[in-house]
This record gives sequence, C-alpha cells and structure tokens, in this order.
Amino acid sequence: MACLAGDRFIFTCGLGEGDVRLNETWMMDVPLGISENSSELQFGIYPQPAGDYLVVESKNVILQRITLIDPAGRVVLDETLPPDNHICIAGLDAGIYFLQAWTVEKIAGIKKIIKE
Repeated sequence: MACLAGDRFIFTCGLGEGDVRLNETWMMDVPLGISENSSELQFGIYPQPAGDYLVVESKNVILQRITLIDPAGRVVLDETLPPDNHICIAGLDAGIYFLQAWTVEKIAGIKKIIKE
C-alpha cells in the first residue's frame, strides 16, 4: 500500500513466507519540483513563444555562447552570443527547443523555448 500524506510518501508492504504479515513501512519526502532559477547564474529569454529572433538577457553573468538542442538531443544551433544578444532562429522548424547558455568556463543554465 502507498499513499501521500502532505509532502510525505508512505509505503508499506505485505506478506512474507506462509502469508505472514511483514511490518515494513517507509516514509520519504516528496520532491515538489525544481526551479529553473535555482542556479546563482540567472538569465532570461524573450519573447516566448519566439518568432524569428530570441533575446537572451543575463542578470548577473556574462554569457559567451548559446546552444539550441531539439527534443531528440540534436544540436541545431551553436554560436557565440552576439553583442546585441539577439539570436536568429528563423531557419528552425516550429516546436520546442532547449537553450543552453554558457559563460567562458561553465554552463550558466538551460531554458525551454517554444518556436512558432
């Protein structure tokens, strides 16, 4: 048997050899979600959904490069972020993509974008 009680998941199970009831119960916290902004390096993307261009706005980090990945995991765009932070995506098909933003030394984060 299993149930949720508030933010706890409770699981208890059953029968041992010869139909002997086992008294085993486990309780664990339920993860409620992961925030996209959990990193100290924050950036935003607009407009959403996007047309032919995206604008990447960084809040507390200098971004150097962006990579766009389709849902199948293929890299469809990998380029240096231009000074005006505008990225041309006119050649991409409509759909969902994942944008990775990079600093010089590491990935700053990943955001989901929708292309009209």
